[in-house]
This record gives sequence, structure tokens and C-alpha cells, in this order.
Amino acid sequence: MRLPSQYCFDDFTDGEVMCAQSPVIINGGSHGLIACKTSQGVMFLDRKYLVPLEDTAEGMLEIFERTTKDGQIYFAAKSGFMLLAVIMPYDAINETFVKQLKTLCEQCEVALFNKQSREQEIEQQSIFGEGETSNGAEGGE
Repeated sequence: MRLPSQYCFDDFTDGEVMCAQSPVIINGGSHGLIACKTSQGVMFLDRKYLVPLEDTAEGMLEIFERTTKDGQIYFAAKSGFMLLAVIMPYDAINETFVKQLKTLCEQCEVALFNKQSREQEIEQQSIFGEGETSNGAEGGE
């Protein structure tokens, strides 16, 4: 079997850069997408391609960005200095996907605001006593 010549299958290649990965996995239909920060912006890695590497020691699997001669990014999964897999990015970026992420971020901001408001209210109740507010008035409607 002949390997594609545009990809490097060596354990190390000049110009490879470790990718910062998002701790959040996005469910893109049937794909568990891991966001990786690359030199060309965010790109996604389909988690299913990492499943065969799950026996790699905790914290030892690292994802590196590599680039072909024509500028196409691909990922190298490595443990230490050893190449374990070469993985192509999953093309998730389109207008619909970006709009869905923006909506999700907006909903998260609302949820965070509501959570912080509740926490602040609880904190004030514990400081000023049950049923009282900071101005000394009784709580309630």
C-alpha cells in the first residue's frame, strides 16, 4: 500500500505546531467534534478518529498541526515523540454551523447572567438575614 505523498508520516516534521484543543466536544450530528486552534483559525477533529488511541496514557496524547506543501492543514496525533495517527480535519465550518454556535453562546451568556444574579441574591440574603434586603426592607412581593 502506498501512502499519500503530500502528508508526512514521520514522527517529527519541521513546522509542526502543537494545537490548543477546546475542552468542549461539539455534537455535530453523528460527529463528536473537537475544536483545535490552528494557524488558519479553528478547525475540527472528529473524535471517532481518536478512539483507537484511547489506550494512550492519560495526558500523553497530543495533537499537532502539520501543513502540506500546498498549505492544507492536517493533524498528527502523537504520544511523546511518536506519531500515532495522521488525521484530516472535519469540515464543519459553514454559515449555519457558525450561526448555531453564536446562538449557543448567547444562550450561555443569559444562563450565566441568571446564575450570577441568583448567587448574588443568595449571598445578600445570607449577609442581611433571611427575608431582608440591603435597605432593611422586608423581602417579598
